[in-house]
Amino acid sequence: MRKIIDDNGRLFGKISVIDVMAVALAAVLIFVAVTNYDITSGLTTGTETALYTVTIKDIRLQNAELIRAGDTVWSYTDARVGVVREVIITPAEQRVTLIDGTIVVGSIEYKYDVDVIIEAQYTDSGGRMFIDRVFDLAVNRHDRFRTKYQIFSGTITAIELI
Repeated sequence: MRKIIDDNGRLFGKISVIDVMAVALAAVLIFVAVTNYDITSGLTTGTETALYTVTIKDIRLQNAELIRAGDTVWSYTDARVGVVREVIITPAEQRVTLIDGTIVVGSIEYKYDVDVIIEAQYTDSGGRMFIDRVFDLAVNRHDRFRTKYQIFSGTITAIELI
């Protein structure tokens, strides 16, 4: 009768015990990975509508007027991130500390602050909002945007869910 493990450490004289243990370990790891990983966890299938405000600081009036309601907006990475609903242009202001330590606010000549209100469809993924599946919509996110006629940098200052 043959031994189960021979003198060379092979199972039934044909397969190494180390090979059997490696295959068993690989099978256990694959089983754990398949049963514990769910690719759809946290995703929702529908989209919701949001209005978000991008604030642009200190630009010229000519550049501010190139952003118009109805324009499609893309992120600088070519993700379509919404449509301009409204553009609010106000004179730019700056805080200045005087020699005596007081702080005054004054307007900056020929410069304007612009609030661009953009409407977009987003999906919720684990509590995070994504537009076009790649643009992470979050307050205080600073990014570069573009329309057909203007490229600008701005910060998302408000998000309103509709």
